Amino acid sequence: TFLGKIFSRHYNSMDLNGYISFIKFGLKRYKLPYLCLLKALITEMATVNYRGNLSKSDIELRTGENLLNFDNRIKIDNCEEFNFSTKGRYLQMLLLKDKTAIEILTCLDHMLQLNDASDPDQLDEIRFTFITICDFLSRVEITNLSPLQLINDLHFSLPSATRISRRPFKELQGLSPKEVPSELFGRFWSYSSKDFHVPTAKYNEIENQFNIRIEQSDDQEFKDSLIFVKEQLSISMEKQKKRVDQIRKEINSKHWFSPRHLINSIYTGFVNHCIFPRMMFSQEDARYCALFIFSIAHFTDFELGTFNEFFTKKLHFLILSATFEESRCIGLFLSKLLKYNRERFSESELHSRLIEKFQILLTHSNNSEFLTKKTIIVLDLISKDFPKSKEHEDSLSNLLEDLDSAQNQSISTQIKSYFTNRMVKVKKREMKKNSIFNHQNNKEEEETEYEYEY
Repeated sequence: TFLGKIFSRHYNSMDLNGYISFIKFGLKRYKLPYLCLLKALITEMATVNYRGNLSKSDIELRTGENLLNFDNRIKIDNCEEFNFSTKGRYLQMLLLKDKTAIEILTCLDHMLQLNDASDPDQLDEIRFTFITICDFLSRVEITNLSPLQLINDLHFSLPSATRISRRPFKELQGLSPKEVPSELFGRFWSYSSKDFHVPTAKYNEIENQFNIRIEQSDDQEFKDSLIFVKEQLSISMEKQKKRVDQIRKEINSKHWFSPRHLINSIYTGFVNHCIFPRMMFSQEDARYCALFIFSIAHFTDFELGTFNEFFTKKLHFLILSATFEESRCIGLFLSKLLKYNRERFSESELHSRLIEKFQILLTHSNNSEFLTKKTIIVLDLISKDFPKSKEHEDSLSNLLEDLDSAQNQSISTQIKSYFTNRMVKVKKREMKKNSIFNHQNNKEEEETEYEYEY
């Protein structure tokens, strides 16, 4: 952090290019301390820092068109830096020079693929740095290579390649395994949350922040700049709304899951080659997977109950091999899946499958503090909707109480926190349910429009 601050303050009088080369040299030898130097440099010079464990507000921010960039700019007080992002652009130029950025990203992705699970925090930190770089360079072309070229020539994983190089879905269809319809595969990997959900409230929140800054500013030049950027914010929101509507029209009535004799193969392939790898990459991607599932459940022949079956088959193995951040990704996706299954015929079966998996995990986690913590992380994130039946609640409570008495203080604290959070969430859900019921009874003549979460 100290070196990051020094280079950020004196970037135009120091050998920043040499410092980046020094960092790249260390990363090519898979030396983790250089990871910290790189992330601190980007954080200090460009105010971009992906740290994981996102709040709902953080995820909404990342769902808007360039909303992260608007949010960063509203925090800048210096007029010149606001208009030209001098430090950020200079760092950007050096990272794009001589393919430096793609070389660094290649090193980071290879480090992820080595998958040294002995230190899961390190794996998470590598991925956080990877996403930080992609966030910082999101408005420029990092490379002219296609995802296929990145995978074949530089050996990137599919989630990393598609994050670095965004291409139309037709260019990704050639990567599809034979079990998954090529159009489904291409669209899944080419889209992001921005293509299915417009975070209107977040746009309005940032617009209000611009209005406050405009009103407070005494510098007319700075005020004019703020007004111009605020107008760009409105244009971005309208552009995103049109794209979301267009994509919904494009996928409407698609028959990707129809051939009955291939249904097992299609759902298995879709879960293994699409949902699992992307869901585990980041919480933003986990949210995207949930949005994609929700959308195709509404507009195509996709069957939610069938998906639940194939998704939960390997769920316990997925949690077993996950890092802490990946556990949060699983929990986030599951929380959305449980929400989408509320009051559906598939809800009871999904809950039965989940209790079976958590019983396996908690029964075999006595000798693994790491597994216990990950399992509770997932349970905490889905505690609003799961468990629902008293039988499942009692079973889970007994298993957790047994672990509480057998494990150390940190596990005991985590378990107590889970029960407290669960109680609060259930009370809030019941209050909301009663409020909606009373509202419907008291307003017989007035129709209320509810916006579905896409």
